[in-house]
Amino acid sequence: MRRAETFVAELSLVEQLWLMEWLAQHIREIATTTSRAKYDALAMMAGDPDIQREIHDIHAEFAIAEADGLDKYQ
Repeated sequence: MRRAETFVAELSLVEQLWLMEWLAQHIREIATTTSRAKYDALAMMAGDPDIQREIHDIHAEFAIAEADGLDKYQ
């Protein structure tokens, strides 16, 4: 980290501003790509018949608990 600080300190103000803008854009691209990848993965899982079957099985397993009346106390 110290080397990065020294490197940046040696840059001109214009170069420092360019570097900051580049870093901000780079971070935005990574965040967007990561979010898009997560969304795509979830969408793919939602369409997967094995996942749908597992969700159905879990729902059926816990359906008995729906009759316990606890939802009245939420």
